[in-house]
Amino acid sequence: MIPLKKKYFLGMAAAAVAVAILGIVVWSAHRNAKKEQPRMAVVEKKDVVDSIQFRGTVVSARKVPISAEASGQVVKLYVRQGERVEKGAPLLEIDPTQLTSKVDRQKIMVEKSQVMFANSEKELARAEELFKESLITESQLEDFKKTKELTKLDSEMARKELDALDQQLSKVVIKAPISGIVTAKDVEEGEVVASTVESNAGKVLLVITEDTHKGIEAMVSDVERAVLKMDQPVFVWLDVDAGKRYAAKISKMDAAAAQADGAKQNDGAAKAGPSQFRIEVEILGGQEDFILGSNATIEAVLQEARGVLSIPIEALFREGEQAWVYVAAARSGAEKRPVVAGTSSVDRVEIKEGLSAGEKVLLEEPSIE
Repeated sequence: MIPLKKKYFLGMAAAAVAVAILGIVVWSAHRNAKKEQPRMAVVEKKDVVDSIQFRGTVVSARKVPISAEASGQVVKLYVRQGERVEKGAPLLEIDPTQLTSKVDRQKIMVEKSQVMFANSEKELARAEELFKESLITESQLEDFKKTKELTKLDSEMARKELDALDQQLSKVVIKAPISGIVTAKDVEEGEVVASTVESNAGKVLLVITEDTHKGIEAMVSDVERAVLKMDQPVFVWLDVDAGKRYAAKISKMDAAAAQADGAKQNDGAAKAGPSQFRIEVEILGGQEDFILGSNATIEAVLQEARGVLSIPIEALFREGEQAWVYVAAARSGAEKRPVVAGTSSVDRVEIKEGLSAGEKVLLEEPSIE
């Protein structure tokens, strides 16, 4: 007969063994369950859109620099920076005194040159008569002809100079060529300015920025620049209303890169940053919703396939030109099947051949037992 104390210890040992065996069974079942239920996805028809997104800022689609077309002292400045002006409104006025004097002097030059030309015509007519009577030589006759041509040229040049001065005189009051905001001012009353005629470029006195026709300016990388093209349709979302999408198109792309600021090296010199290209986007509707200086997201669709059989991108496996998936099978666990892939995005890929709607594919390669 087994002592009571011994029976107690034997029972406890048997219970411990039973708990251990149960734990192993549960762990094994759990492990097998995990193996038998890998992550899967259903083959279904969805849109596959390959696109890129970049950030931009709302800017005016048109900025007009204003330079003087008449030389002289600025006697009146009608606008301030930040002020809105209408097309045709006076911006500034230049003292016409000097120009008026130049015009008066040039008129005298024109009259003199016309008189000289008229006289040269009469002298040439008289010389031709003398030549017929053999009273002058052919060489002398040619001299009279040259004199006539020179006086004619002088008269024409004097007239052109007078026309140019008259044109400048008509521009002593500079008017706004467009409606918009005066976004820059670099002129003061009393300052003497030179016309664009007298100086090749002419100082920019004012800048008017159109505030009714807006666009978006953005910087893109060289990789993004390579896949974008002129007039390419894009979509725009404003940060202030991300739920509303606007149609737009790429209207300008700089051919030369603007070097981005880079980090400094150990020696303090700045390292060259990545190349950035400036692009402009034309907004095709809803201009009133866009506020100058606000930020936006632009999306350019590179390729798209609508309502096509597709799977998550992680379900497709590749090696070289070969592509395959693992199709869930009831008995064998998974079937490796070659497929033909089409358009892909960051999260999905179109399957042109090899799969049917409703099939399930593994999102990871099956483990080898």
